[in-house]
Amino acid sequence: MKIVKYSEQVKKDVLGELALRSRGKGDLYSRAVDAILADVREFGDEAVFKYTEKFDGAHIDKDNFIVTK
Repeated sequence: MKIVKYSEQVKKDVLGELALRSRGKGDLYSRAVDAILADVREFGDEAVFKYTEKFDGAHIDKDNFIVTK
């Protein structure tokens, strides 16, 4: 394990590294996000349940998920 003390320089280094990793992939990410949003618009909660399982590994559905007022 590497322990790094957080500083403004570390923050800049990490953000710079992340920017380099994703360079040229903006369109790919935008298309993926657009597809997810379109799926949620069309299929509503079912799409949210599907993506929650895909990305978070949590199985939720209308029977085990409650949103309060």
